Amino acid sequence: MSKGSGYSSFFILKYVFITTTFIIVGFFVGLSPTQAALPTIPFTPHELKEGNHSVSLLIAVPQVGEMSGQLSYSYNIAIPAGRGVTPKLQLEYSSGARYSEFGYGWQLSLATIERSQRKGIVDYNSDLFLFREGHSTTQLIPTGETTPNGGKVYRERVEKSFNQYIRYGNTWRILGVNGLRYELGT
Repeated sequence: MSKGSGYSSFFILKYVFITTTFIIVGFFVGLSPTQAALPTIPFTPHELKEGNHSVSLLIAVPQVGEMSGQLSYSYNIAIPAGRGVTPKLQLEYSSGARYSEFGYGWQLSLATIERSQRKGIVDYNSDLFLFREGHSTTQLIPTGETTPNGGKVYRERVEKSFNQYIRYGNTWRILGVNGLRYELGT
């Protein structure tokens, strides 16, 4: 051994002794010299409990906006049914969207209503609200009507869905033209 190799003669003798010991013991047990030279690592397999332990295939069909050219697609997220109605939840991507808590261009398709920041800061006395569902944003404006139990009625500034939006303090009720009723808020 050269002086600068970094290996001491003690280390080399120790390695040769351990390897030779594994081979000799392996010979008496019935192992080949290659199998005996490799130390075994103890492994205890764990049984999987009964159930579905597979990851479902994520399928997304990309779409390109005809006017904008933006790429968008979504992944459906399976959630349990609730009292006969199964909510729809999707993780959506749009190449034209900004950063969100889910990453750049990603959005969860949860419906939210928030105060409009159109004039720069939030005005808590304003009656202008935004309805967001995924990457879709719609401005809500008051109609001037009230419900018998004190709710203020709003509509979409540019009608798309013809839903009726009713505000009760911090909660909202959305009455869809398809007969579904959504409750948002505290």
